[in-house]
Amino acid sequence: MYIGCSEGNIAVLDARGNVLASGKVLMDGINTIEPVGDDAIAVSGFNDGAALRSGVSILRARTLQPIIAHVMRDSTFLGIIGGRAYIDDWCCNGRPDVYQPATIYSISLKGGSESERVNLAPDPQAHPGNLQPLGQGKRNYLIGKYFYVVVGPVTYRYDTRDLQKPPKRMATTRTSPAGTPSAGPPLVRQSRP
Repeated sequence: MYIGCSEGNIAVLDARGNVLASGKVLMDGINTIEPVGDDAIAVSGFNDGAALRSGVSILRARTLQPIIAHVMRDSTFLGIIGGRAYIDDWCCNGRPDVYQPATIYSISLKGGSESERVNLAPDPQAHPGNLQPLGQGKRNYLIGKYFYVVVGPVTYRYDTRDLQKPPKRMATTRTSPAGTPSAGPPLVRQSRP
């Protein structure tokens, strides 16, 4: 069992409550701890200061040592495919004058190496940069090998094996999951552009 405490302290306990390992992530508070395969966990939290910033850290499950040295700011852990954790970096996607709903990359769970970041901007003619809502892209999600980018009332499905390939356009009855990972993805169906 994992316990997240204030000031980024984290511990793993056995069934009897004995501390097996402890560590610290560079976060003021921890919101979620979720498994990343068998040997890692993703810790999501926040830092408070002049502005509230979210962060994600990937740790070794047994030792709580970081797989990557830095906290990924304003990012979302999406899931794993093979031995790689997929991250959506939405740091600068909140500007209403820029159309940039997703920046995706992956991290090796063995060595911590990061892939190139890929900016995804599906169907830019339909989504002018000066009409974007604040926080665009923060509800993107991964299911299986597909990465879903939510833009207004439309969801776009990318194949993570080839992010340069144009996405499939999906119609959606709601624009994003209901704010929590347990709520699941929106109901989508494939549609024509």
